[in-house]
Amino acid sequence: MNTPGGVIIERVDPKGPLGKAGFEVGDAILTVNGQPISGLEGLVAILETIKPHEKVTLLAVDHRTGRSGNIEVPLG
Repeated sequence: MNTPGGVIIERVDPKGPLGKAGFEVGDAILTVNGQPISGLEGLVAILETIKPHEKVTLLAVDHRTGRSGNIEVPLG
């Protein structure tokens, strides 16, 4: 789902990169490698520029606590 200034995660594959990094449904991703996300299309556009097996740094917000922080996620 799109949200102003990022995207809200609606599904997480527990065996995928986000699931392994501890993301849950309802968490928000605000930036990728310091680049602000402007909706789902913006997220996809940035991720398409990332090479396979490269790590990305996501600025995320935990839906339970509202706390934000950077999380490094290796992409498969």
